[in-house]
Amino acid sequence: MKKLTNKRIKEKIIRHKIIKDKTIKEKIIMHKTIMTKKLFAIVALLMAVCPPSLLADPVDVRWPMGDPDNLAASTLTAGAEDLLTPALTLGGRLSVTGVKTASDADAGYTAVTYDPQLVLLTPSTRVETKTAGHNVLFKVTPKTGHTFKPLLIEFDAAKCGTDGGNFDVYIKNGLGAEIPLETAVSPLRNKVSKDNSTGKSHHAYRISDQLVQAGRTFQLILYAYNFNGQDTENPKSIAFSNVTISGATDEPIYDASHYFTAASCSAGDLLAAVGSLKDGESYAWPTKLYEEPTDLSVTAAEGYTATITYADRCITLTALQDLLFDTFEIRRVLVIGPLRVARDTWPAEIEKWEHLKSL
Repeated sequence: MKKLTNKRIKEKIIRHKIIKDKTIKEKIIMHKTIMTKKLFAIVALLMAVCPPSLLADPVDVRWPMGDPDNLAASTLTAGAEDLLTPALTLGGRLSVTGVKTASDADAGYTAVTYDPQLVLLTPSTRVETKTAGHNVLFKVTPKTGHTFKPLLIEFDAAKCGTDGGNFDVYIKNGLGAEIPLETAVSPLRNKVSKDNSTGKSHHAYRISDQLVQAGRTFQLILYAYNFNGQDTENPKSIAFSNVTISGATDEPIYDASHYFTAASCSAGDLLAAVGSLKDGESYAWPTKLYEEPTDLSVTAAEGYTATITYADRCITLTALQDLLFDTFEIRRVLVIGPLRVARDTWPAEIEKWEHLKSL
């Protein structure tokens, strides 16, 4: 098998788009793999295309943070409980020390009522920079078969009893590094004054380049510092409230029968064999084929179209590399074929070529 140029790949692969309700694009490429003694096996590639901009369902995850006994209480958009799992963790160096139901106010100004009430978070000791344990961690984890694209982060913040104090805003996607959104933020004090009518400040950050896969976790991390700790005579606090992560969830991963209603060749009814397969599953065809299956036929489901072409395995693998990591046109690939081909041959071929290591 030889390494092919991108130009040759583009010349040899027929790409097509399948559009349904202007939200989902699917690709189907059917090809053959020639085995020893002229044994032919049919391998179907079902490529689910879902551009981030077309993710289906908007969702909000919100932590009011108004209950000192249950800071982790959260609400989700109706129906999102089946798609996402939210969580909150309070850093080990921060603790709840009280609540504020209303703001303070300078002379001549009227205090405001907080809804929800502010829960005071006080550090054990003062730190002057981003420090582990001096943080609040918010997590959103997509459930199996779903993805989550965060688009907007919003929350209120107030420094309580002090004009000093800062926080940093970081995000993290899965096992990736923490990414700063803003550092050394100075929120408003919990006191209504000439320049502060709300007794707190509102903060918002738009996100455009994160996609969280199933089983991974999106994290929002708020680090607090420059607040006197509980080891001093005059400890100070920070409060966060109405923390909201807004985004979109992908649709569930469908099985093969969602995309086509018939698939057959001289070997028999392929749909009956592979129709229930989902991403990552394979099927071993029980009968050996000793002739080229030129009568391969696929009937797409309503609202979809399908194009059939043949290509050797080298072209197919390199095409997957380009589609997954160069043009980002696809995110999932379903390989259907004989057990040994799907389990042994494809991984072995990937290991042979340096340019396919990321597959």
